[in-house]
Amino acid sequence: MESLGLTRQERQHIEQGGRLFVIEAVPGGRWQLVSVSAQGREPLPTPGGEPGYALQRDAVRAAAAAAQAAGEVCRLRPCRFSYEIEFHWLDAGMAWRLCLRQDERDVDEKLFIPDDNLDDEDEAFQAAHDQALEVGERWVAGRLKSGQRFHAMEI
Repeated sequence: MESLGLTRQERQHIEQGGRLFVIEAVPGGRWQLVSVSAQGREPLPTPGGEPGYALQRDAVRAAAAAAQAAGEVCRLRPCRFSYEIEFHWLDAGMAWRLCLRQDERDVDEKLFIPDDNLDDEDEAFQAAHDQALEVGERWVAGRLKSGQRFHAMEI
């Protein structure tokens, strides 16, 4: 478990019978959810049985759901780098706001406005969301140092 880079608080939590959920970057640009307890580390399968989640956002959501469903004392290690996408109203209409986060703090934001050149308004709105999602995922992946598998902050 030392390879996980556990903090002192995380080690204490596990020694006292708790469980820790960690998101791990795995080869192929995917994200894996790992459960850590006194019994060791256990990679948790994805719902579709795939080798990890394609999107970091989906791994974060799965970790939150697993922590809530565990029904025991557990912690969720926050990702050092993450993002949020929110619906945003502008004077000119609707947009998606991408908030880039480091150590649980906002460090940058970008707006993604639907393309007026697309005939279908819903399609344009979805395309703007997809673009924000792609930029957020690329930003997180770009922040990981080569060889850094776990990206967590001290909690």
